[in-house]
Amino acid sequence: MQDIEAIFFDLFFTLITPKYHLQQNENDVIGLSVKKWELYTENEKIYKRRAMGNMNSPEEIINEIVDIMPLTVNEVQKKKLLTFRKERMKNALINVEFEIVETIQKLYDNGIKMCLISNADIIDAMYWAESPLYN
Repeated sequence: MQDIEAIFFDLFFTLITPKYHLQQNENDVIGLSVKKWELYTENEKIYKRRAMGNMNSPEEIINEIVDIMPLTVNEVQKKKLLTFRKERMKNALINVEFEIVETIQKLYDNGIKMCLISNADIIDAMYWAESPLYN
């Protein structure tokens, strides 16, 4: 008889971490450090709108982020920002550490119900169906 009936997981920074590449990333497109870039991307107002699903397109997310910056960001740069962000999230969702997938599978095989709760935005969730965690 097992005591645990169900486990709830958060997706980002619990099961997966969207890591920055050693080469070029979103922040590099506009010459910011990762720390400074994340200050803008995690802006409370924007973050709440993203996390609540109130932004309907990836472009809207990028536009809102760059709109609060004291920089001029052109359309080419916006497209690059979006491309790099999508790639980083895709990488995180597809390249899940083996130990994580194996543990989830063992829990499932032992009849533990699992639930994923996430405030992932539309960009974060674009590649969810390709993730080894999806099933």
